[in-house]
Amino acid sequence: MSESESENEFEEEEDEEENEGDKEQKTEVENSNFPPIVKKLSPYEFEGKHDQKIILTKDVAMDSLKRPGFSPDGLGIAYTELDLKSKNLVNIEVATSFKYVMYLNVSFNKLTNKSLSCLRLMPQLLMVRADSNLLTSTDLPHIAFLQILTLNNNNLTKISKISQPNLGVLLLNDNKIERVENLDTDILKNLRRLSLKRNNITTLQGVCLQSLRYLYLQQNKIESLKGIDRLQNLIVLNVADNQIAKLDGFSPNMKMLRELYLHNNKIASISEISKLYKLTALRLLTTGNNPFSKTDENRQEILMRLLRIDELNARKVSPSERKEAYELRLEREYEEGSEKSEELDEEEEEEEDDD
Repeated sequence: MSESESENEFEEEEDEEENEGDKEQKTEVENSNFPPIVKKLSPYEFEGKHDQKIILTKDVAMDSLKRPGFSPDGLGIAYTELDLKSKNLVNIEVATSFKYVMYLNVSFNKLTNKSLSCLRLMPQLLMVRADSNLLTSTDLPHIAFLQILTLNNNNLTKISKISQPNLGVLLLNDNKIERVENLDTDILKNLRRLSLKRNNITTLQGVCLQSLRYLYLQQNKIESLKGIDRLQNLIVLNVADNQIAKLDGFSPNMKMLRELYLHNNKIASISEISKLYKLTALRLLTTGNNPFSKTDENRQEILMRLLRIDELNARKVSPSERKEAYELRLEREYEEGSEKSEELDEEEEEEEDDD
């Protein structure tokens, strides 16, 4: 499996890091204008409190700071990461008092879109992870420098306006989104990676961002790849576990597409694979568990059609396999040439008889 397919750097929880130093060393700005403290808990007291709704306090927030470095003036310690996952939070306004935080993780809480409205006061953020909350919209406050946004496993049924001009990674897996829409090409000029796994998407209409390099759409309800040719800069396309029967839609202009995942679909005829010949950069392909892929002979049939492939169905293509595939192609071309020659001879004979 390719590294670009794994997405490990965004989808796996990071290992817990040790926070060193006393609270006095955390030189984030104090602010007393936040709502009164409802309940003051240490990080260790959250265990067993999963049914409670918590408003973030300054003490808990300070205990959740990570990635220490020097403050801009070089006189203190500045923490650039705030990890608030799994704390049953309903309010995180206190987080806005930490002016050096660039990486914010608020996953596995009880936050709504209203709860995240305070992010407008954190323009320095580069990454926001808000997976497994109660969000119903992707329309978050404008954050000028935001590069990574993950909203997996929320209550999203559609893609609303996204106004993050520097966004490079957007993960919307495990929601109930039915259409890809409202991806403004004038705003999302830097979006490189889009992941919509395990939603209810049926069509690729609406996916038109020229900037996209990696598109993950596995486990949806997609029946057609019509419109995929608009994404001429794609490097990886994963549409495994869908309802695709035909491979129409690909274009010779997709000169960067190197990895294509088609396993667990409804492709009935191996002749559909021939439509991928126009993808000159394609090196990795998966086709397993389609109606046509029942025997090992199909491997040679696929390689014969796509001689450039280096890896097919998680197996590297050996030199001997490539040679056999090439010889099989020559044999087929010779047979086809002979058949055409015979057809021409028959046509000439018929013309002579008519004369």
